[in-house]
Amino acid sequence: APPPHNDTVLSTTTTAQEPQQQQQQFHICISFGLLSSNNKENLQCIVQQCINSVSTLVQDTVQDEKGVDFNNEEKNGVFVACVVQDELYQPPANRPNIMRSIVTAKVPLISQNGTVQNKTRRKVQDVLRDAISNGLFL
Repeated sequence: APPPHNDTVLSTTTTAQEPQQQQQQFHICISFGLLSSNNKENLQCIVQQCINSVSTLVQDTVQDEKGVDFNNEEKNGVFVACVVQDELYQPPANRPNIMRSIVTAKVPLISQNGTVQNKTRRKVQDVLRDAISNGLFL
């Protein structure tokens, strides 16, 4: 017996696509000194306020940059990498309960190329430096 006849016609089409550039993940590291009372709960609150301010400034800066965006896999945005008490800090005699902590935070971003990464890194650092020196940080 002859094989059954199949009237179904399969066709495939291929469309040319632009080659996808590999997205690169990178972090911008930010470190700053922070004076606070020696109350750890107070320190955590102040650090969180600082990180919220950093996050807002970074979002405003990054949204203007082409080819860079926040890394959506790291949903919390800017995060604290570590907070270390500066053991070498000597508080003034009239404020003995003051301590200095060194806060290191990271900003997780993605980009299409290294040139954009370096430009964005410099821009974010400049914006944060200006905000701190102008007293707009907190």
